[in-house]
Amino acid sequence: MIADCPHCFTRVYFPPSGLCPSCGASIHSSQGADYTKTNFLIYESDSLPAYCYLCDKPTQRVVHWHHVVTHTPQSHSFLSYFSLKGLLTALLNKAAEVEERMTIQLPQCEACNSKPEVSHFEFEKREATFVVHKQFAGRVRVLRRRSQ
Repeated sequence: MIADCPHCFTRVYFPPSGLCPSCGASIHSSQGADYTKTNFLIYESDSLPAYCYLCDKPTQRVVHWHHVVTHTPQSHSFLSYFSLKGLLTALLNKAAEVEERMTIQLPQCEACNSKPEVSHFEFEKREATFVVHKQFAGRVRVLRRRSQ
């Protein structure tokens, strides 16, 4: 059976034993399970509803999740650092570093005040997976359909 684990929210194949291969919890145990949450992919370009992504209560408060990548031009071999040309090249490369940032603004109420934790992200695709309330995920899906 393929399903979302109510303990770690990972979509997995549950063997006959009912133990999640990701976290080891039993699908039959409700202890520590949260059936209101799911892993959900959010794009940096998404317009998100004004509902807390963790509890789905209305909110105007927003928290930011971001990831920064620094691109440095290719340098020469290690030995070239011992020459004047190599040293100057290394300094110029450091000065030419480019910083690229990915930011997702998540609605979050005061009661759920916590730092957003990403389960997985793809920087090049500008998307990240968060554990969110299932009703919040449904609201985002509706907004995506309307914007197409």
